[in-house]
Amino acid sequence: MRRLATLLLALIAIGLAGPVSSLAAVHLISITPSVHRGGYVTLTVSGVPFGTGCNIHVHMGERPLLAAGLDGKSSSFLLIHWRWRVPLHSARGRWSVDVTCNNGGGSLHTSYVVR
Repeated sequence: MRRLATLLLALIAIGLAGPVSSLAAVHLISITPSVHRGGYVTLTVSGVPFGTGCNIHVHMGERPLLAAGLDGKSSSFLLIHWRWRVPLHSARGRWSVDVTCNNGGGSLHTSYVVR
């Protein structure tokens, strides 16, 4: 149900933004704003042309996070969705997230807080 609601909101936003050809960059739909250590973060982006590949990099301090769910993905219905678990031993604080898409899909930088 939650995934369907996110999809509908993204499609509405895309429709209001104009024709698909004008969508040249990835846009943040949502990210879990804060999470306890051991919890899950969910990130959803839109505006990526169908079939475009995107990579995600999560940084905890100066080290990249290596976790299941942080693999490259291709868009379907102009959306890409990632979900990963924050390690129990993680440092508290703000973590940064970078998404980079090929074929002119653009990139974005965002963050979330580990409590």
